[in-house]
Amino acid sequence: MADITLQIVVQPPSMACQGTILDPPLAVKMGITAAVNGYSTDLNRVWAFATLIDEYDEVVNDKLQGTLADSAHSFSGGDSSTGYFLFDNLSIESVGSFRIRVTLMRMDNGSSGAASVQQIESDTIVVEEQEVPRQSPSMIFINPLIECITETIIGSSEQQFLDSLSH
Repeated sequence: MADITLQIVVQPPSMACQGTILDPPLAVKMGITAAVNGYSTDLNRVWAFATLIDEYDEVVNDKLQGTLADSAHSFSGGDSSTGYFLFDNLSIESVGSFRIRVTLMRMDNGSSGAASVQQIESDTIVVEEQEVPRQSPSMIFINPLIECITETIIGSSEQQFLDSLSH
């Protein structure tokens, strides 16, 4: 098994309005430190799934809306040991305190199955009924991703990703 690390490089806002798209969006960086069983050479078989978790660590069904799965996006520099996942249209449809759990899965084409290989959780998001002020992404989380991107040749997908962080 490959040694896979996950890091949330952009946390969703700490406060959000019920039913409004989370801005800034949740962004997760994946790193693979060893190439075993094709992990580092076949990123298109690696997916991340977002799940809503309540304050009691229970899964909350049907209250997280948007695109809940994303395939690994590679960086243009040809480095297959690093990828990212962007959840740019998530909204929470209930008032309360939540976190978003991202589960990394490796799809197995041979048996039509999948294996969970890693999980990470966002910071707490307090969801209220009324509007809340927009929050800017923390540079603490953006800097590691920008450094990773600038070490490679920036392609159109990376530029779109960076542009999404700045709106």
